[in-house]
Order: sequence, then C-alpha cells, then structure tokens
Amino acid sequence: MPTTQRDLLHQLNRLKLPMPRTTRELFELFALYHPTDGLDGLLDRLDFSDVKPLQIYQVAHGRPPERLDLVVPDQGYRPRDHLKAALLSGEFRENTLRKLLVAFPEKRRDVFIHVPKCAGTDLILNLGRQRLLLPKMIEVESWVRICSC
Repeated sequence: MPTTQRDLLHQLNRLKLPMPRTTRELFELFALYHPTDGLDGLLDRLDFSDVKPLQIYQVAHGRPPERLDLVVPDQGYRPRDHLKAALLSGEFRENTLRKLLVAFPEKRRDVFIHVPKCAGTDLILNLGRQRLLLPKMIEVESWVRICSC
C-alpha cells in the first residue's frame, strides 16, 4: 500500500499498458514519454502479449506489411523490438506529421507563415501556450528566395 503521493505515482508508472491499436493511441502513448527513461522505458511499460507484426505495421506505418511472409511471426519474434525498430525507422519519421494530423482530425489547424523581423517569434511563443505547435519548414526551394536586401 503506497504511503505517499510520490509512492502512488511511482507504482502507477510501473503498471503495464496495452499495446496501442491505432496510430492515435500510439501518439497518446507518447504523452507518457519521459526523457530520463527514454523510448526503452516507455516500451517497457507496454504489454506485448499476443501482438502480431500486422498490428505493429498498422499502428506505426498505417499499412500492412509489404510482403505476406512478414504477417506471420517467426519463432523468435519479439514485438517490442519490432515496434522500436518501426518507431526509429525512416518511414515513421518522414510521415509523422501527416500521421499526427490524420490521427487527430478534430483538432483545429492554423497555418502561420513566419516572416523574419515581424514579431513572429513573439506570436509563436504566446500561441504555444494554447496550441500544439508543429513547426514545418517550407521544403520547396522555388517558394523561398533568399533576399540579399
């Protein structure tokens, strides 16, 4: 029986969590991430009982595996290692912003174009307290021209 609130919080952090079933649940799980524990600490909290490769592909990549033989786990299949590899993969990282927006369709989207020297940083700092900020740089070079004014 916990004696203090700190003991209670410590015990809550040890409870096993179910493996996410959707990309939205995966992003909600990231709210429990703590830098001290890192990704391994977060994954250690998940219950990987009966987790199959298809579930990990769906949650992390939003698609089925590219080959049929990847659907059936082999004898030494470790779902925790598979999820970790999926989260660290280039495919997951490159598509994270799109997946985040798709996972939370009800969230309002505001687009802000930061023009240097026009109080944009102040606006970002003030809005940051009220909204989730997802900074995205313009990646089309033809849209951005460096001015030597």
